[in-house]
Amino acid sequence: TKSRPTPLNCKLATYSKNVVKTQKYTWLSFLPMSILTQFALFSNQYFLFISLTQLFDSLKIGLAFTYYAPLVIVVVISVGKDFVDDLNRYKRDKQLNQELFPTIDGQFIESQNIQPGDLLLLEKNKRAPADCLILQSTDSRGLVYIRTDNLDGETDWKARYAVSFLQQMQFKQLNQARGVVFSQQPQKDIYQYLGKYLHLPDRQTISLDLNNTIWAGCVVASSDCVCQVLYTGKETKFQLNTQVSKAQKEGRIDIQMNLFVKMLFVFLLLLATFFTAMSTISNITNWLRFLVLYNNIIPLSLKVGMDVGKMFMGFLIGKDQQLSRIQVNTTSIPEQLGKITHVFSDKTGTLTKNVMKVQKIVYGAAHTCAGQAEVSRDLHKSELVKTEEQLQSQTSQTSNKSQIQVQYSQLRQKMFVQTQNVIKQADQLQPTERLHLLMEAMSTCHSVSVQQDELVASSPDEVALVKFAQQCGFQLSQRDDFQMKVNNTVYQIKYCFPFNSVTKRMGVVLQVVDDFYLFVKGADSVMASILIQNYPWLQEKVDLLSSEGLRTLVFAYKKLSQEEFDQFQQEYQKASILLENRDQAKQNLEKQLMEGLFLLGISAVEDQLQDGVQKTLQMFRAAGIKTWILSGDKIQTIKCIALSSGLVDSRTVEFNIIEQQTDYHECLAKIQAVKSYQTLIIDGQSLKTLLGERQFDYNSNQQLIQNYPERTRPLPKTQKVLFKLKQSLKIYFTGKTEKDLGDTARNEFARVTSQLQAVCCCRCSPDQKALICKLLSKYNQSETAAVGDGANDVSLLQAANIGFGIFGKEGLQAAMAADFAIGQFKDLQQLIFWHGRNALKNSVEVSQYIIQRGICGCFIQAWFSAARWFDSVVLHTGILMLGYACLYNLMPLLTLFLNEDIDYKQIKVYPELYRNLQKGRHFNVKTFMSWMALAIGGSVLILFSTVQMCMQMHEVSLVSFTALSVYQLVLICLTVQRWTIHLVVALVSSMIILYLTLFFQLDVFPIEYVLSAEYYYQSFIVTLCSSGPVLLVVMFMRWVKPDQVMKLQFLQAKSKFCCCQSYIHERSSTGEKFFSRKHRPVSNKDLTYTEVNVESSIS
Repeated sequence: TKSRPTPLNCKLATYSKNVVKTQKYTWLSFLPMSILTQFALFSNQYFLFISLTQLFDSLKIGLAFTYYAPLVIVVVISVGKDFVDDLNRYKRDKQLNQELFPTIDGQFIESQNIQPGDLLLLEKNKRAPADCLILQSTDSRGLVYIRTDNLDGETDWKARYAVSFLQQMQFKQLNQARGVVFSQQPQKDIYQYLGKYLHLPDRQTISLDLNNTIWAGCVVASSDCVCQVLYTGKETKFQLNTQVSKAQKEGRIDIQMNLFVKMLFVFLLLLATFFTAMSTISNITNWLRFLVLYNNIIPLSLKVGMDVGKMFMGFLIGKDQQLSRIQVNTTSIPEQLGKITHVFSDKTGTLTKNVMKVQKIVYGAAHTCAGQAEVSRDLHKSELVKTEEQLQSQTSQTSNKSQIQVQYSQLRQKMFVQTQNVIKQADQLQPTERLHLLMEAMSTCHSVSVQQDELVASSPDEVALVKFAQQCGFQLSQRDDFQMKVNNTVYQIKYCFPFNSVTKRMGVVLQVVDDFYLFVKGADSVMASILIQNYPWLQEKVDLLSSEGLRTLVFAYKKLSQEEFDQFQQEYQKASILLENRDQAKQNLEKQLMEGLFLLGISAVEDQLQDGVQKTLQMFRAAGIKTWILSGDKIQTIKCIALSSGLVDSRTVEFNIIEQQTDYHECLAKIQAVKSYQTLIIDGQSLKTLLGERQFDYNSNQQLIQNYPERTRPLPKTQKVLFKLKQSLKIYFTGKTEKDLGDTARNEFARVTSQLQAVCCCRCSPDQKALICKLLSKYNQSETAAVGDGANDVSLLQAANIGFGIFGKEGLQAAMAADFAIGQFKDLQQLIFWHGRNALKNSVEVSQYIIQRGICGCFIQAWFSAARWFDSVVLHTGILMLGYACLYNLMPLLTLFLNEDIDYKQIKVYPELYRNLQKGRHFNVKTFMSWMALAIGGSVLILFSTVQMCMQMHEVSLVSFTALSVYQLVLICLTVQRWTIHLVVALVSSMIILYLTLFFQLDVFPIEYVLSAEYYYQSFIVTLCSSGPVLLVVMFMRWVKPDQVMKLQFLQAKSKFCCCQSYIHERSSTGEKFFSRKHRPVSNKDLTYTEVNVESSIS
């Protein structure tokens, strides 16, 4: 592949601009694209057609503006809402793109103006704005530690090094250096980079690799450094691995509502056809007139009412003081918070604080120390520690000091057991002496360095262990690649065998004077096999600590003789120069050296959880929400977090671990063998083997068909076109996609994991996170939510139906890309169980009410036309119908979005109530037909009662319309569970507005009749005849078949009956005052909510 040259100190403007863009539109594309988006809705297409019919005189019914104006208002409001949402995204992008970074010449440059070739000065705790090459570091060795958790989710710090040739230059010389960096073309792989640096004056060439780079989004953790920009914008590793979707998220409620609207349209066609056939004039013109006459069956205010309601609900969420921090980025999907079935969560910064703390130290079957105080107490019992303290205190008396040094050396010699006669001597080791050796191993077996009195390492676990050892008196004061100093002892570092995912252990060979010692730490499964004998208490203690969610490491040691060390050194040097199988030969020698170790003890480290994580996950489990952890961390880390967070029950959990699978068929067989009661842990390599990395369509991607012939179903070109057409038509008319994911492995993975309560994925890339989320959402046809705090979570947040971004320490990328930005994971309790439940319940009630209102008005017109021998005569004027659709019930309708059927504290006590919303019991064909029955029944009672009371045409029109408006207000009152002052004002205002409107139509309704008592008497009787029976039926059905909330309210009222106190109002979480009665609070002991308990209590 052709390399890309990047000269030093030379800007290259030919490459991608370094901008972050989460906007869905541009300034030029916004208006046309937003309007097209609005007319993608079937209801808007329908009303556009109805409006166009008014251009023909033969089809005109009423005033033309009563058809055009509502459509224009609906589109303008919806477009305005999109504009506000996109403007907020633009402002957040602008804030990030205008962040200033210092350059090597002392100037500052905005992030969006950075180009390849720029030399930047990256300070400690500063993120890299682009992919960079490290040229110099303030560390004398050129060492720079970086944090990559914002890119790959891994919490371990990574060591990077400056280019050795440039590190030796003076800082001023670097600004004038002449050279060219040749890099490979931009690639997705964040773990791979190849390049070279050519110094032009002497043509010297230096090879470059991953260790010389810092990718965009990573944070400098240790030393300031000078970097040259290599890749910018869309060519950076971060953006190549981030799929930002610009498609507008659409909730399933909107999809279902669109489907019901299409069903009503079909019914409208049949109705118009029937009336045309029964009419004396049976032609297409009369058919179209009936179509226009009954157009109110599809309510024009449905879309705008829902949009305004969503914006209002978003406003309430943004003002909730119960949330630690909240920012609503998208107002189009608040009701989706009430239908979540799966939550996909990142780990670091989301579930945990990434703050490691040593909780326990175990150094024997009966010796466990909980914390630094107990360790220090036991250490002071050791004769060796007392000798050390005397040695440190004798600074002036040289003779005494020499004597104590001899005594100290003798004690150390006694403790370090030779490999001969080991078992006998190991048994003679005292517990306090074992503890001392354990702390010494903890303070020496690591890769931690000391920089400006600060501990720096690639792993926060190692820093925590060394800090703990320091607190216990083992002070690490110096460490480099060759030696370290702990207290007064200098250790020469002969060999260091770093930890990796294959060996799962770390070892270090140290020399103290003439003695050689080997300290090793690692996972219990690895360490148990290299110990010199079986320690029965080891596995028992490890299992106990793991059940508490603690991360364990086992420490062991042995002393090496001079002959053993010399032999190992000679063989290791030979292995290091092999041209073939070098790594394998070195690993074999390491394994031989680490055989026959003596057990010292176990360390237990806790990755501290965010506040409220355990309670939140428990509520998820009670509500039927399944939780996944998607992280870049190791399997052992994920396993510990699953236990400590309460994601799984430590008493009954059974893990099924699938890792490092490269064979497709074997991996598929293991997935199919997973049981429903198990918790699956799977790594990124196995996911790649099973699912691939991208969201491919296996039925249409010819390249993928060639690469994976056994996994796909190749289709001829004609069938591919028909398949795509079928998919498009199915989505348009049903709102659903094919459940079949087009691939056997993906289908099996989704089928198996859908049955599991919890799944953990480790070492997975951002693309894999997004892919898994999409697969589960598509397969289950359900709502998925994602939670993350880093830039590597952006793809996941965009792929989920709802994205929750946490304001993280490493930037605002996740918070900007998410639908809701929150402060902590525990905020999901309030968002999902309170706001989500209310938003969904109120949305479905409002939407069904609006459809019912349109059908009721339409059928009154239909019964009237049937009574007039199927003539297409208008009963209600266009202005009245326009007010009916957009004005008269608007304010009471909006107050429904404030409706609350249960106290916000009780929903947290009974999260099981959330299950009803997941199952769609509040919005399905049954509830839809119930509302339709109310509409048709009400229309029959209204019209025929009016006909019996009124004789004149204007009387029938006005009285029936008044009764219709009051009937709709009665239904609103039946829907409301808690009355607010806003609702009362809205009801009264609606009637006043209706009454005032009549004075603008005195040519149709005479003033004498409008002001007469007859009008009010007739309206009252008709309203009573129409609303009374409906009121009785609804109340009777609620008594005979109450829902779960009513049962809970019944139990609460029953338990409070004897101790209630009269009172005026109570306040909800939104600050509204409700007319109610004050009762003694019910404790959890008073009510244990389950379906069985509720029903048995009622019976």
